Formats: sequence, structure tokens, C-alpha cells
Amino acid sequence: MEQEWQTFLYDQLRDQKAIIFCNSREETESTANALKKIARKCKDPDRFLVHHGSVSAQIRERAETKMKSDEKIVICATVTLELGIDVGDLDLVVELGAPWKVSSLLQRLGRSGRVSKVSKMLMIILEKESISNLPQFLMPWDLLQTISMIELYHRRRFLEDEKFLKKPYSLLAHQTLSVLKTYHQLQPNSLVFVVNKK
Repeated sequence: MEQEWQTFLYDQLRDQKAIIFCNSREETESTANALKKIARKCKDPDRFLVHHGSVSAQIRERAETKMKSDEKIVICATVTLELGIDVGDLDLVVELGAPWKVSSLLQRLGRSGRVSKVSKMLMIILEKESISNLPQFLMPWDLLQTISMIELYHRRRFLEDEKFLKKPYSLLAHQTLSVLKTYHQLQPNSLVFVVNKK
């Protein structure tokens, strides 16, 4: 049975091209599945796709291609769609849960409103069940974290220092394994070409 926030989110996404940013791969899958289920119940078309590091390159590329079209697609994504990939103009960005960094929050917000010049973000912060009646367990930490990040940027223009690796070998290894999993086998020259294309 869907929860109230899922129904609310579904209603907000009607006739919208949007990305829902989630903090985990599991959350992207469960959110997309919940929205698909509501669409079936309403006899609406399935417009919900996923985009994260554990799905194949073909599934990610299909989602990116559909997002660049005029279709009103909704993608549930992790940081994989935060930057670097052109997804065209979005009507809305949804932040599901507290963001991890101020820079991520701004990058995600900047994904919408490229044509209209008005960025729109819907933030959904879910209340977690308390494991105790002690004050530290009753505090809405995700909500406080989100408010703090907004205040940090709005009042102080604070952004975290970015540390870029000159040679991110871990990223290279991840991309190489992802390509090999997708294509099963490639000659070395073909592998280099496909990985460089990413």
C-alpha cells in the first residue's frame, strides 16, 4: 500500500518532466516502483525510470535519451544525474531526503528552469520512526540538516571545498567494469574507446 507522501509526490509530478534525487540506489528503485504502482492504479502511462550506478549503461542511456525528448518523463536518480549529463530542460527537481552537501543541493536545483529561468525544487523530508523517547532520537535531524544547508548558502553563500583528483583511478576502474559488464567482452581498443566516451 502506498504511503501518503508517495501519493502526494505522484500528484505533484503530473504533466511534469522531473528528476527525483534519492540518497541511495535502493531508494531510487523503491520510489520508482511505488510511482509505477500508483500509475497502474490510476490507469496512467508508466513515465518512471531509474538512473544509478548499478543499472546497465544501456538503461541509463535510455533514460537520458528519453529525458532529452519532449516526453514528460520522471527519473529517480542518485548522484549519477547530478552533473555532467545534459538532460534538457526540466519542470521540477525533487529532493527526497536531506541532501549530503550544499553544493549537491545547488547543483540539483540548477537542473530545472533552464528555459523558463525559474528553478523549482520540491523537497520531501520523511519523519523517521523513533527508536527511543530520548531527545536525541526525537529530533528531526534530516529536516534540521536541510534547513541548515539552505541557510548556509542563502545567508553566507557557503559551499564546500571541492577536492578533485588529477587521476581518479577508482572512477576509471568503475567505468571500465561497468562497460565490460554491459558489453560482456571487448577488444582493448574498443574498450578504451567506449570508456573514453563515458
